[in-house]
Amino acid sequence: MTLHRLGQNLKLQRMRLAHRFSVQSKPINFFEQIDRAEKILLCLPPEEQGTFAALSFLPRVQQYLPNARLTLLYNKEIDISKRVPKGAQPLAFDRSDLSFWGMPGREVREQVRSTGFDVAVDFNLEFDFLSALLVQDSGAPLRLCFDHPRRETFCNLIIRLDLERSWDEAFQALLRVIVRE
Repeated sequence: MTLHRLGQNLKLQRMRLAHRFSVQSKPINFFEQIDRAEKILLCLPPEEQGTFAALSFLPRVQQYLPNARLTLLYNKEIDISKRVPKGAQPLAFDRSDLSFWGMPGREVREQVRSTGFDVAVDFNLEFDFLSALLVQDSGAPLRLCFDHPRRETFCNLIIRLDLERSWDEAFQALLRVIVRE
């Protein structure tokens, strides 16, 4: 397990360095990008409580973005079959199937890279390396996440929350951003 953490920390440092010296992406019109989004990647939290909180929030997202196809990247150990909103496409990820250095398997990374997402959202309140990496791998022009110092490399729109935050408060804040409330 410590090799996983070491590998993830090395990858994180490499990505920060690459981000610092890379050509910055063009500015985008956030509201236009949301309105035009056809494919949205949602990385659900790895724990059951966070996953179910996010799933209960998704019908409201679908209400405001009816034409978008939602792909739900979730922990395979959690049974979400009865809670997946109609029209959403689940993509299971086995968190125990990591490489020697703690990286996700090539199959899931390639599937995320090849889909061509317009928007990617990391639903985790705390930093989760695997979700952050897959949001980055998505290549989405708009990548949203909640505030955390280690996420700056991965997201271009960060939602700041109070320190005492709940899942409901976080998702309400996200919804206000998406629907311009």
